[in-house]
Amino acid sequence: MGRIDHIGVIVDDLDDAARLLGEGFGLERTMTAERDELRLAFFKCGDVSIEVIEPLDPDLRRARLGDGARARIEHIAFEVPNLERALTALAGLGIEPNAPPLRSGSRTMIWTDPATSDDIMFQFVADDED
Repeated sequence: MGRIDHIGVIVDDLDDAARLLGEGFGLERTMTAERDELRLAFFKCGDVSIEVIEPLDPDLRRARLGDGARARIEHIAFEVPNLERALTALAGLGIEPNAPPLRSGSRTMIWTDPATSDDIMFQFVADDED
């Protein structure tokens, strides 16, 4: 297990969250993206980033955020040196991924099924080797 890479937070309004983190807290925005009906922004806080995620589809937002909530921590992401070894170790603990690995840029990642990891979703991120 490596360091905590980032903490994922689901929000109802990315612009409001960005104002708070950027202008209010003075955190540096390092990335903004839109994909798969999600708007994303990453803010650097020391060695850890905060990923802010706004689901664009109202049904998806309700499913991931809950009724009436403005924000909630959704997952904690750990950096690992080797994703296959991490998956093997997790399987030994009875923890299963909730989907196949996803590649984004130079990284590959998986998320745990919260039902198998004490109702907490964890993400494991590995830099792809050339």
